[in-house]
Parts: sequence; C-alpha cells; structure tokens
Amino acid sequence: MGVIIEDLYDHEGYGVRRLPDGTLTATWSAETAAFDAYVAACGCGWHGGEHPPTDDGYEAAVDQWEHDHARPLLAKAVPIAVSEAVADAKQAIANLSRQRPEAARRVLDDLGEWARRGILATEETARRMEARLQRPVQPHQGSPRRLWGTDRGPERRVHVPFPTRTARRGHRPPFLIRS
Repeated sequence: MGVIIEDLYDHEGYGVRRLPDGTLTATWSAETAAFDAYVAACGCGWHGGEHPPTDDGYEAAVDQWEHDHARPLLAKAVPIAVSEAVADAKQAIANLSRQRPEAARRVLDDLGEWARRGILATEETARRMEARLQRPVQPHQGSPRRLWGTDRGPERRVHVPFPTRTARRGHRPPFLIRS
C-alpha cells in the first residue's frame, strides 16, 4: 500500500522496484528481491527518478512523488466539501430564480462582485504556491523561525481572502497589523 493524500484519491504514491531487466514492479516477492533501484511512482501512471535500493531510497522515492507530483496536483484540486457546497448553492439560486427572480439577480450580483475581488487574492496566492513548489525541499536545520516577527519587525500578517460585510460598507479589514 502506498501513500494517499486527502483530496487526491486517484493518486497513490509509492516506490516501485526497477528490476535488472528494466521492468518496474510494485510486487514484493522472491522473484523481485534482486532489484537495482526504487523509482518514484503513482497509481495514475506517473514515474519519477531512481533512488538507491535501500529503505532510505524507498523513502526518497515517496518524497519525490509527493513533492514533484502530488503537491502540484493538490494545489489545483478542489476539496469534495467545496464542490458539494458550490453545487448546493447553484441549486438554491436556481430555485430562488424561479420563485423570486429579482432576489436571485441580487444574489448573483453579490457573488459576481465577491468573485471579482477574490480572484485577485487567488491569483496572488497561486503565484506564491507556484514559487514554493519550485524551491527544492531543504532538510530542517537549526531552530525553527517563529511564524512572524523575527525577521520583519513587530508585525503579523492576517490573510483575509475575500471581502467581508464591513468591507462592502467601505471599511476594508487590515492586511498588515502592527503590534
């Protein structure tokens, strides 16, 4: 059994064995005991690089699957709960439009404005995630940095992805709070 990450149920990661004849197998048996390397692999058919035929090599193969394949997919995967909530909202708005079309139009206008404002925050978040995925994974060294304040002064960042009710009334929440 391999590794499964929530919301990526079609992608099971593991280290497969590369046999001397070049065959890749996930089977562990007497016939596959002699192998040359572990290869990062996914149940969807994706394959990564080779790693030594050791326990550390297996772990490195699984780590490569997670970093190079699973995490980029997870960044784009919509959680099931969110998909269901969107489907429910669509149905509720469709029902409202049959009963009270003007009210449904107001709801759609509000959602449209929310989406327009939110897309800017989403694009910025996507750029940050992409930059994080491009950085090589570094082993932990030294003491961990605090979440905020150690290298930027006495401040903390507050992420408010979409406008709140107060923002709609003209009062935007702060994105940088100084303590």
